[in-house]
Amino acid sequence: MPVLAAFTLVPNLYALVFGLTSLFFITSCQELHKWAHTSKADALPGPEWAQSAGLAISRKAHLLHHRAPYENNYCIVSGHCNDLLDSRGFFAWMERRIYALNGVKPRSWTLERFEFENHTKRRSK
Repeated sequence: MPVLAAFTLVPNLYALVFGLTSLFFITSCQELHKWAHTSKADALPGPEWAQSAGLAISRKAHLLHHRAPYENNYCIVSGHCNDLLDSRGFFAWMERRIYALNGVKPRSWTLERFEFENHTKRRSK
């Protein structure tokens, strides 16, 4: 985000438009993802409508992204591309490429859970 914000400081119209557009869409994606983590009781009418209309990923569809074996459903904004990319093995291919670059095993290989998930489950019991 800071790199994109720097584009807004460049005295060039194209850089400004690129920076502002990128910042807008990245922020929007994060907001749509946040909605998938919001309980139905806490949801606002707009996000609830967007999820039911298929414009934003539903809670149920997003939950698949957080369940073992953690190897699919990476499209967390609308979910529209998950079936196609999962069936083609795209995410498994990307995991192998990223592992080759940084040596960090993906959760789909280790089945490791993030601490915040464990904390949330303990707190809700």
